[in-house]
Amino acid sequence: MTIMDERFNLEAIPPDSYRWGKFTESRQIDASTGLPKLIPLWVADMDFDVAEAIQIAMSRCLSRSRFGYAIAPDKFASLICERLSLLYKWEVDPEWLVMLPNVVSGLYASTLAYTQPDQQVLFPLPIYHHLHLAAAMFGRPQQSIPLRRDASKGRERLFLSGDDLRDACSSQSRLLLFCNPQNPGGTVYQRHELEALAAVACERNLVVCSDEIHCDLILDPAYQHIPIASLNKEIAERTITLMSLGKTFNIAGIGLAWAVVKSPELRAALTKLQGLLSSPSGFAYQASLAALSQGEPWRQVLLSQLRGYLPLIDNAVLRCEGLSWLYPEATYLAWIDATDWERRHGHSFMSALQAHGLALSPGEQFGAPGWVRLNFATTRPLLQEALRRLTAASG
Repeated sequence: MTIMDERFNLEAIPPDSYRWGKFTESRQIDASTGLPKLIPLWVADMDFDVAEAIQIAMSRCLSRSRFGYAIAPDKFASLICERLSLLYKWEVDPEWLVMLPNVVSGLYASTLAYTQPDQQVLFPLPIYHHLHLAAAMFGRPQQSIPLRRDASKGRERLFLSGDDLRDACSSQSRLLLFCNPQNPGGTVYQRHELEALAAVACERNLVVCSDEIHCDLILDPAYQHIPIASLNKEIAERTITLMSLGKTFNIAGIGLAWAVVKSPELRAALTKLQGLLSSPSGFAYQASLAALSQGEPWRQVLLSQLRGYLPLIDNAVLRCEGLSWLYPEATYLAWIDATDWERRHGHSFMSALQAHGLALSPGEQFGAPGWVRLNFATTRPLLQEALRRLTAASG
């Protein structure tokens, strides 16, 4: 069973899709293959139709013909808390929730709320670019921390070590912007790794803003997502956890996320900035409510489909001389190392990919030149053709 027809249908792509609209060739079909002349696997949204329950909920909203300001539906916060308890054994009080338009706004708002102009923001590299752009936006001193590459379990993975975090801290350090599961590397942090980071945060009096938007997309069944704020009371009191159903259910464009903030002081500081942020719409609330209450079967099928794609990607990358990748523990993002390929060929791998009709996210965006990120949440025919083009570009 799949969650989308395996045939490619250009007419199913929304006309206002950011990912599909950037490149003109993405909407031009190659007559010989019936597939786009350029396949855009960059921005992190999916080529899958949303769950039927979400479609119905949004249709009901449209039928009301009135679109004023919205409030959260009854028990909405309670349903979020029930989900966090069920999936992550994390007991959260509904009062701890602060509604946001998206996780990115939560990163920027947290940077503004919890740091003064002379206080330093720390973040790991490579990382989702808004974690370091937030510090730059407000002119905060910033310190990047290179992620370690660990291969002790047979496959390489990236992680931020407690020792490296401690070494990066200075008297100015105030805020750690963190990401788990890690984007772009797909790491799911283990308990001992989180405990080491939490210990340093408490020792150095850091506030932690943890982007956990991919937490529902664990691909390796041996791993379990653990919110860093769930470890103990001390780290919970200094953590802002950012979450959303946007990535999980392919509804990122509707605009709804939440922050879990146990500390009343930290919660008040974030709430003060809500005037700078748009409120979620009625469409966003109803779509998210449908996902919370009826979306789990769809999510399980999604995970099965994404897991089934991993051997395809692994086999393709292994055939490409000069390329390697980090087998993801979570997310639908393949993080591919082309640094050796670029040393051998003397030019950008991204340019070679585009010449072969494939658009990926450049590693420079995440602080890792020579790498590329491939979004594999697409139909099987498109992924297979994309991997064929990846192989051709590497040859």
